[in-house]
Parts: sequence; structure tokens; C-alpha cells
Amino acid sequence: MKVWQLHESWDLQFNADFFNIFNRTVFGENQGAYANEPTIGAGFGDVGGQVNTARVVQFGLRLKW
Repeated sequence: MKVWQLHESWDLQFNADFFNIFNRTVFGENQGAYANEPTIGAGFGDVGGQVNTARVVQFGLRLKW
């Protein structure tokens, strides 16, 4: 957060919020495709999708007078 005083009674405030800023991926379960089969089957190495959300950035600007 950064605040600038523009005038005696005027303030300009800047905000920035970051969620998952490094965009790290958490993968889901592999759904046991290779655990149930005696040999390496067709589902070996398949990932069940991404569990977390992607990077989210939010900026805000507020003028108080």
C-alpha cells in the first residue's frame, strides 16, 4: 500500500494484492490408474487436474478528499 498526499485534505491511496504470486501448481490425484493394474497401464502418469487456482492480481486506487 502506498499513500500520496496531493493536497492538504486529499490523499491518493494505491493497493496491490497478490494471490499465488509465483503461480505454483498443485496437481490432483492420479486416480490410482497404475496402482490397480499389475503392469503399467494406459493411465500411467495421468494427472487428475490442477487443485489450486492460478495467479490472481488485484490493484486498487482510492482518492480521499
